[in-house]
Amino acid sequence: MNEELNRAFEQISDELINEAAGYQKKRFPWVKSVVTLVGVILAWVAIWGAFDFKPPFIVPDPSGTVLQDTTPSAAPTAPTTTPTVPTSPSTPLTPTLMYFSGLAAEPSYPKKTNIHAEQMFDIYHDLNDFWHTSIPEFLSGNGNRTYSPTNVYMAMAMLAQTSSGQSQQQILDLLGVETIEDLQSQVRSVWNAHYIYDKYSNLLLGNSLWLDSNFHYNPEIVKALADSYFASVYAGDLGSDEMNETLRQWVDSQTENLLQEDSSNLELDPNTVFALASTVYFKADWNQPFSESKTFNQTFHGTNGDVSIPFLHGSSTASSYYWGEDFTAVRMPLDWGNSMWIILPDEGKKPDDLLESGAYLSTVLPTEVVENVSYPTIHLSMPKFDISEKRDLVNGMKNLGITDVFSPYTSNFSSFTDENIYVDKIEHTVRVSVDEEGVLGAAYTIVDAPSYGIPPEDEVDFVVDRPFLFLVTSYHGFPLFAGVVEQP
Repeated sequence: MNEELNRAFEQISDELINEAAGYQKKRFPWVKSVVTLVGVILAWVAIWGAFDFKPPFIVPDPSGTVLQDTTPSAAPTAPTTTPTVPTSPSTPLTPTLMYFSGLAAEPSYPKKTNIHAEQMFDIYHDLNDFWHTSIPEFLSGNGNRTYSPTNVYMAMAMLAQTSSGQSQQQILDLLGVETIEDLQSQVRSVWNAHYIYDKYSNLLLGNSLWLDSNFHYNPEIVKALADSYFASVYAGDLGSDEMNETLRQWVDSQTENLLQEDSSNLELDPNTVFALASTVYFKADWNQPFSESKTFNQTFHGTNGDVSIPFLHGSSTASSYYWGEDFTAVRMPLDWGNSMWIILPDEGKKPDDLLESGAYLSTVLPTEVVENVSYPTIHLSMPKFDISEKRDLVNGMKNLGITDVFSPYTSNFSSFTDENIYVDKIEHTVRVSVDEEGVLGAAYTIVDAPSYGIPPEDEVDFVVDRPFLFLVTSYHGFPLFAGVVEQP
């Protein structure tokens, strides 16, 4: 048994899965539930019924040498000390696994591999409907708003892995794939293509699964989450002070403490049975940085009135200029081929008008060649900003066609358990900051015009002094962050 557990330390082995299937069935009369999904997802779950799986939990000592075998009737023994959370990346290209209290299984992170452009184009095409429907859905409202499509994508993919039947199919449809195997392959490719970890630019993805010690789960699903979604698995007394602190430490370590103001309040209800957490952290410098000496106050005509705030000023020949129905846009290059897009509504138009028509997305997130583009010298004036938002995504997901998982009468999680499980909450927190050096962001958890044929002059003054939209996209064109700035 000890040899099997040692092998399972690196990855949940096939031997452990087979062994787990033979454990005695244990029933719970009822457990009032909620699934809370943190980062894009904290899911509280309710459980009635029985299940056949009762595997041991495997808890590594911080040294990585001692394994302890416990049963689900008691919480896994935690390490005597909790390691210090690193404040900055220390190893290039590969993530560092955090050995926090309650770690039950660790993912096997992939080696950095090259992804063919044709393969990424196919994935992008599959996800095109998700980008075009979720971005306007989760940017609707008032005031400053922000959303991480890539973060929400990762979280919903993990939720699909735990669900079955129509509950799963609704998520697969939204993510543009036919089978769960297709989704696993898609996630692995997206992860491989986007993970960047060096001194110039960071794009860090993180996933985790949180299990209550008394929860009977299907170890094959846990293994799939570790193998295909690179999720760390934590087990313990969910809702306890110790596990709540572990959850906060995990989120902070994955997002470089950028969301501590919100994560400090993260906690699971004592009735929580399992939770999923997904994070994204992004940091990239401008290809042509702004000079602090050229930053000065300027009037921004915000929704709540005029305000004098610091504006960045600079000229660039590396940026691109776009135009379309009711908007103009500038793509500003960042290191590693990442980009930031500033989409400015025409005079008399508002960001919500663009969100409703969606015309700008065909330019920013194209599946075909964009014709309305030129490369003049751009004299840019735009406000510095640091915006954040926290919201529940449940209603938005229902509007996008994900309905069954949110009702105890229609949800189907039979691949994970025989119990009645439903999702109660999807919490999404995002922060995006723009200054002279570049862009910093983190999330835990989501027409015809006469002027089309007329290119702009050789020089363009692009003054962003009224409410606007922005997108931050990766080298492969994936929308990492999107937002509306009404009052910087």
